[in-house]
Amino acid sequence: MICSYLKELLAKEGYLIVSVPYNVTFDHEQAAKQVYERFNSCLDTIVSSGIPTSNLKPQDLADLPLFSVGHSNGALLQVLTGSYFAEKIPKVNAIISFNNKSATEAVPYFEQGLLYGFACVVSSSPREVLRPQVEESR
Repeated sequence: MICSYLKELLAKEGYLIVSVPYNVTFDHEQAAKQVYERFNSCLDTIVSSGIPTSNLKPQDLADLPLFSVGHSNGALLQVLTGSYFAEKIPKVNAIISFNNKSATEAVPYFEQGLLYGFACVVSSSPREVLRPQVEESR
């Protein structure tokens, strides 16, 4: 799984990883609130007590930069969390998503043009997006 691999690579580079479980639902507002509350509860505990098993004291963690990564539904929840809780969110968010279907198959109403602003960056294949850039650089 890509997400597990990414977390493992980041941990090997010395990043502290906090994964937040949540209930998958179509009530995205509730899921975003759940992720926000669980993450901040965990972060508050870590910052106040440290991580004794890693010899990290609270003062070692107090000023760490905070980044968030969301893939697919997690990416949607990152965007919603930033919308609902703008006062206490990470300064950097990595929003990652891919699909094995074309945008017209995967995104409702895509063909009707309701998402026109995104049409120029959405593709069913990374090759379709990167090909013009590679050809330009030649």
